[in-house]
Amino acid sequence: MSDIGALADAVYLSLQKPFMRFGRNIVTPRSPSVETLNALFTSLFFASIKTEEGRSIQVRAFYIDPDDPDPDEPRRVRMDRWRVYNLSERFPFNVANIVKFAKAADPWSSGVAVFHDEAGELFAWALVDQISAISMAFVREGPPTYDPPGLFQCLVGGPADISVYRRSSFVARLAQNTLLISQNDCLGSGPVSERIDEWFSAIWEDVALAAGKRDLAHQRNYFRFLGKQMWTSTLCRILLNIQRQRHGGAILFTNSGAVDLSPKYAVNYPRIGEALREILYATIRSQAAHLELEFRRVNEDRKVSKRIHDKQILANAGREDADAALTGAVRFISSMAGVDGLVLATSEFSILGFGVEITAKSDVQTIFVTNSPAVDDLKKIDVSHYGTRHRSMFRYISKHPGSLGFVVSQDGDVRVVMSLDRQVVVFENLKLHALWDDDFQKLSDAMRSKKRIRRKRPNDPPR
Repeated sequence: MSDIGALADAVYLSLQKPFMRFGRNIVTPRSPSVETLNALFTSLFFASIKTEEGRSIQVRAFYIDPDDPDPDEPRRVRMDRWRVYNLSERFPFNVANIVKFAKAADPWSSGVAVFHDEAGELFAWALVDQISAISMAFVREGPPTYDPPGLFQCLVGGPADISVYRRSSFVARLAQNTLLISQNDCLGSGPVSERIDEWFSAIWEDVALAAGKRDLAHQRNYFRFLGKQMWTSTLCRILLNIQRQRHGGAILFTNSGAVDLSPKYAVNYPRIGEALREILYATIRSQAAHLELEFRRVNEDRKVSKRIHDKQILANAGREDADAALTGAVRFISSMAGVDGLVLATSEFSILGFGVEITAKSDVQTIFVTNSPAVDDLKKIDVSHYGTRHRSMFRYISKHPGSLGFVVSQDGDVRVVMSLDRQVVVFENLKLHALWDDDFQKLSDAMRSKKRIRRKRPNDPPR
């Protein structure tokens, strides 16, 4: 099968490149040949289209060398870090055994270890536990913790849907009969990101006013970047939750009210915006208290005020509460998408209704599709290629160019719809998962503006 062969070629080429993480060389185990990779993906592909007790097969496979299963083991292995547990014997990594392992190894919390012998034949030899923390971080439900094990990992998310990651970096995805070797980061750059940045400004202005100039001194750009990342990450979490439900859905962000819309269930739910404001405000206050304490430590000032400690403790507690509220709100909104119709939201992330029907009648004949955030590879497509949910969103966005529509199809594909120069543009192949290497680089760039702690000099002004 040519698509599987193309996936094997893409992964093989990726494995030939040196792998650096945070400026450190990563030890690379023995790489498989193209033929071995082709056999691996062929087995996973045919296993994915089978069912077990009426359910499609989902499994996570880690490519781990049994002679060196943990080459980057830290000096101190924490209790919740993943471990590799050998099976009593090795099993051929074929379709029948993959289906059995899928029942024993839930891909959210565990996986099967696979490798090749001297003849290039694949075998399953161990199970990996404690993957939950990695899965949580991957869907933006928790902070990055541990690197995934192995040379690379394969995640079978559904029928004919295989994604490959090298550590925490995306390598390729075979979705049905389409090979994707890059992801569209339109939420992080380009016109979609710029629209989100405009919307986030209202939240940021409230937070900046409440925090005050002193707590934001020399860190304003960093915290604004962090806040926008929180807004975008929250959106990704909602879309990923809808994607996992496998029934499709849509979210429309607009400031046009109910024009050309018919809400079946109207509601006023501002919890997301409230939680984002509190998380960012608490983060700023906690960081300001930390910097003040650090400044006094560097300057050997023993008169550390209890007020500063209390400020940091209260800020951290406030953030924990707001984080929990945000998680609950994300799942609440995601469940709304299960009702026929879209979820209606304002630019400040307040939900105004669900089960909303688009009543705009002006048809759109053609749209433009892109896999790039920079909109430099537009492809003209007839709207008949899309279903009712997409076509109705095209009609609305065409009449309300300041809006953004997010459509999740039943097969899991997520698309962004917006109007650019009076043309309806659809962004496909979105990057929704948290890929730590990419996010770490963006955060590092933003942190360059952070204030550095230094010893106070005699001519420094008083604090």
